[in-house]
Amino acid sequence: MNKEILNRKKLLDLKFAKIGKNIKISKNVTIIGSENISLESNIRIDDYTIISCQFGKLSIGSNVHIGDQSYIGCSGGVKIGNNINISQGVKIYSKVNNYINKENTKPIHYGKVSIGDDVIIG
Repeated sequence: MNKEILNRKKLLDLKFAKIGKNIKISKNVTIIGSENISLESNIRIDDYTIISCQFGKLSIGSNVHIGDQSYIGCSGGVKIGNNINISQGVKIYSKVNNYINKENTKPIHYGKVSIGDDVIIG
C-alpha cells in the first residue's frame, strides 16, 4: 500500500454517513458517493481501489482490509461484515445487466450483497 493515506481531516471532508476510528484509505482510492458509505473502525483500503456508491449504500464493519485495485459497486447495496480480508483485484457488483433478455424488459438487475463476518475473499 502506498504510504500516503488520507488524514483524519480529509476523511471528515468526504462526509461519510459514518466514520469510525483508525481508518486508513490510500490517497489513490476513488470514492464516489461517500455520503452513502458507513465505516466502522480499523479499516484499510489500498491503492487504486474504486468504491462507487452514487446509488445504493455501503456498510463496512470493523477490522476490514480491502486490497489494491479492487472494485465495489453499490447500486443494489453492499454490506461487509467484521474481520474481512478482500484480496487485491476483487470485484464486487450489486447490479448486473441482463444482455440475453430478448424481451428487453428489466435489463438491469439489482441485488444486495452481504458478506458475513470472518471471511477472506481472494
